[in-house]
Amino acid sequence: MATVNWCECFPDAVIYILPRHISDHAPMLLVTEVPYMRGSRIFRFERLWFDYPDLYNTVVSNWVNRGTSSPMGNVHHKLCRLQGALRRWQRSSIGNLFNRVSEAHQRLDEVIKFEQNDVNMVDYMPQIRSASNRLAAL
Repeated sequence: MATVNWCECFPDAVIYILPRHISDHAPMLLVTEVPYMRGSRIFRFERLWFDYPDLYNTVVSNWVNRGTSSPMGNVHHKLCRLQGALRRWQRSSIGNLFNRVSEAHQRLDEVIKFEQNDVNMVDYMPQIRSASNRLAAL
């Protein structure tokens, strides 16, 4: 009861026959979206990625290939492929940014603790400035 175009737009559609309770007709439930998979991570594009010149090549090389399904199916496949490529690119080019920010926070906290325990605070100013700049840059 579906056209080819409809099937291309909803390739993951599933029909469930539900139990009948009162009527002699069984209701059907049409699900057109893939259910959310628990445990999958949300993908976020980070603004700081624009600071890396090789980002452009990663995006272009993973977007130019055409698929064989409908136009929206092609967009979906391109976005999925690009998401995986950008995750791999981030790990290889930037590393785990959240760990680096956490480490920079810890370093700044350590320097400030040393500075608070020492009478001669002037000696620690370059270290505090360096740790602050590192954190701000991240």
